[in-house]
Amino acid sequence: MILWRNEITLTSSYGGSPGDYAAALELIRTGKIGVREMITHRLGLAETGLGFQLVVRAQDSLKLIIKPQR
Repeated sequence: MILWRNEITLTSSYGGSPGDYAAALELIRTGKIGVREMITHRLGLAETGLGFQLVVRAQDSLKLIIKPQR
């Protein structure tokens, strides 16, 4: 419900059960797992090519976000 009400989309590239997702979200919610530190880059849409290069090199990036409105 909170995802729908706040217009949040949760997309996964790995298979997991609903219970796995619920447990992961609870760990994030309680702060037991810090996810903000995992985001190493926030790039605009015009920098998407750079984003792909960073991910392919897998040296200086962990998680990368493309923000089209940026």
